[in-house]
Amino acid sequence: AAVPAPWEQALAARWARPDEAGPLPASALDEALLQLEAVLDLPTAPEWQAARRELKLRALKDTLEGRASAPSGPARHAEWLASALRQVGATPAQRVRLHAIISALRQAPPGSLLPPATRS
Repeated sequence: AAVPAPWEQALAARWARPDEAGPLPASALDEALLQLEAVLDLPTAPEWQAARRELKLRALKDTLEGRASAPSGPARHAEWLASALRQVGATPAQRVRLHAIISALRQAPPGSLLPPATRS
């Protein structure tokens, strides 16, 4: 099936440079994957459970203190996914996590991570 234009562009950029690493450092890719796993309520691998708890605690603390956290919502989620899709040189564990996210998106309601402007 066709994918939304932002995802198609991310995949095209990734396939255009198969021998290069990036565009994200490994830690940034792990953070994007962790955020997407949290958004989709996917189980977290044991080695990422502490980071997931920290992510939840930061969000709760920001909410309780009335702080505006980093922009969130479908547009930000779509950015995380596009960044993960563009990534070249991911580790086997990162690829497994990305595949789990893509599988969850297949089961999610249409437009779950799309920016509002691209939803049908």
